[in-house]
Parts: sequence; C-alpha cells; structure tokens
Amino acid sequence: MKIDIQNALTAGNCAQAIDLSNELYFSSYTDNSVRMLYASAHACNIGIKLYNLISQIGDSDFSSADAIFKSLVRLFPSRTALDSKLQSGWFAQDALQAMLNPGTVIGPVDAINAGTDNPGSVLARDRIDDANVYLVFIAMSEIGTSLNRYGFNTSDDPATLGYAQQVDLPWQTLLDVKADTSGAACGTASAMLNLFDGIEAMIEAAAGSTTDSLSSILTQLESAAETAANTQCTVVDGFSSSQCQAAITRLRYRASCNESDPIASTAAGLIQGINFLWQ
Repeated sequence: MKIDIQNALTAGNCAQAIDLSNELYFSSYTDNSVRMLYASAHACNIGIKLYNLISQIGDSDFSSADAIFKSLVRLFPSRTALDSKLQSGWFAQDALQAMLNPGTVIGPVDAINAGTDNPGSVLARDRIDDANVYLVFIAMSEIGTSLNRYGFNTSDDPATLGYAQQVDLPWQTLLDVKADTSGAACGTASAMLNLFDGIEAMIEAAAGSTTDSLSSILTQLESAAETAANTQCTVVDGFSSSQCQAAITRLRYRASCNESDPIASTAAGLIQGINFLWQ
C-alpha cells in the first residue's frame, strides 16, 4: 500500500494518493511513515512540489512583513471555496504534528487528537525534525491560501493588484473567532505560530540560502504577531498573562479556539496583526 501511495504521488495523482493514504492513516497500521505519506498526499493537492517551492522561496521577497504576506499569496493561490487546498493544509498539519519522537509522553494540555490512531502534540520538541521542517511549507500554504480566499473580493485578481490586501480578514474579535464555523480563523492563526516553530527547528537543523530567507520571516513577523496576540488577550479582553501564555501555546492546534476564550482572543490578535502588517 505504501508503494502504491508513493507511485500515485510520483504520477501526480493527488486524489488517488489521498484515498490510499486514508486507508492506512485512519487505522491501527498508521505510523510516522504513513503520516508523512498522508501529509505528502495533501501537499500534492495543495500544489506543493517541494524542490520547486524551495527554489521559489529563495527567489521571493521576504524583506518586510508586507512582502512576506504578498509572497505567500503569490505562491499559494486559492481563489474559491470549491477547491480543497486550505483543508488539505489543515489535514497535513494534523499528520505532521502526530509524528512524535520515540518514547514521547504527551501532557494532557499539549495533546492533539488524543484517543485517535494519530495523537499529536502542540510542542515542536515532541516531534521529529522532518515533521517540523515539512510543517514550515504546510503552514506557509495555509496562510497563503487563507489570505487568497479572505483578503480579496471575489472579483479581484490578486496578481493584477500586486497581491496587496483588499479586504480585512474578518475575525478580529474573540466573538468573531468563536462564531467562525469554517475553521479558517483558528486555522490561519495556528498556522502562523506553527510557521515560526518550524522555521526555528529548521534553522537549528540546517543552514543555507533557504534558511536565510526563512529567518527573515522570524525577524519581520514573529515579534509583531505575538505582541498583537498578547495585547488582544491581556489588554483588550482582560485575561491574565498566564492564561494568555497558555493560550498561545495551545493555539498551535488548529481547532483549539472553542476550547477557551483566551485561545480565541489570542487568535483574534494574530489576525489583527496580519491585517496591520499586510498592506
């Protein structure tokens, strides 16, 4: 079965690769190799060709926060809810977050999808290096596809507009995030944090032009985004520093926003940060 999945991926038959990987991933036969194949099948659906993408990242303008968001919109087009690219990003993230180091014991507050065949962790240190590195590209795709869908009017052509934001992302308060039934509000905020974690893990593991480009994301985005999240959580919504710190850690799980108000508040702050930084 694994060979069949690999053959489907080689042939670019993403739908077949997803169907085949589902059979193993949602079963007692799953393991880290299956999880990687499942994530790869969904990456195929997104349109990720890893070596091409690495080259494109190296050629992209990451010199400012605005340039980073415009580059992600350009790299990961998704202009209709009829495609499943955004959802594939979420599913791939789930799988990668379940690729745990041998012997890892996940604390209850850090667990993702506990009680399933693919339990994961919000903590990058619990996961193998390959998962954290791949998560960089998946998180980039989640952000890029989400901004394509929700940062433009339906009649807009992002390329013609220079990939500049036309519409604010709509989830700017705790209540907005909790009311969102699409999963995009929490998923987009979660992807931002997982992107930062993955880049830090990649920088520790390797060096070169790609990591230099990705380092710019940390320089340009991480502090500003986390400040916006903390301000919304502590100052605007009045939660304690300890609640907000726990929330920003837990938000690495893409479906956590309805678990607590501080998590939803933190997500709203991150969305506000995107709206402020992407011009």
